[in-house]
Amino acid sequence: MALECVKSVKKYSKNAEIIIVDNGSTVRYAWEKECDTYIRFNENKGISRGWNDGIKVARGKYITIIGDDTIVAEGWLESMLEGFKNPDCGMCNPHVEHLPDGVGLVESYKWPSGACFMVNRNTIDKVGYFDEDLYFPAQFEDTDYWWRMYKVGLKIYVNYAVTVQHREAATDGAPDISPFYKDNYDRFIKKHGIDPVPIFYGNERMP
Repeated sequence: MALECVKSVKKYSKNAEIIIVDNGSTVRYAWEKECDTYIRFNENKGISRGWNDGIKVARGKYITIIGDDTIVAEGWLESMLEGFKNPDCGMCNPHVEHLPDGVGLVESYKWPSGACFMVNRNTIDKVGYFDEDLYFPAQFEDTDYWWRMYKVGLKIYVNYAVTVQHREAATDGAPDISPFYKDNYDRFIKKHGIDPVPIFYGNERMP
């Protein structure tokens, strides 16, 4: 699945720097041939650590994070760049399959996806990096970041012009990830004092 992801990125990305962070995978492959920079952890250090290390070596103004269970489509990068024409944009998604549909480029904090998203240097400067301490190995590290963006005045945009595939059952339901949902959910609430699920994934409005 990871190789399908990388192939789609290479096919539909022009002049993009490709960084692969191998977070302790047990299946070895010559990923160095597929990217500009390859980072290998000998054990799983968590999604936040992998994302942060990739961001730290990236050279571009705009940084796209994509999970290895995501297959992109033509125009995916361009669709997210559109969001940053708005000066308050902190993150932009393409439309991710299985999430609610929409039309065009809109500001929306409902159902933000960590499967594929773009940030820029302004976002990193204002928000910092993903929390590596609380959300190991995964679950709520992305939601934590979205909340912190809104707290500093940045917003989430979604461009429904392009849809990417997300085979989320392969990761969210994985036995080494799904058991951490409840603990990380509780950690988020203790850290921020709010329940993020009704706000980002339900009917409550942003406070």
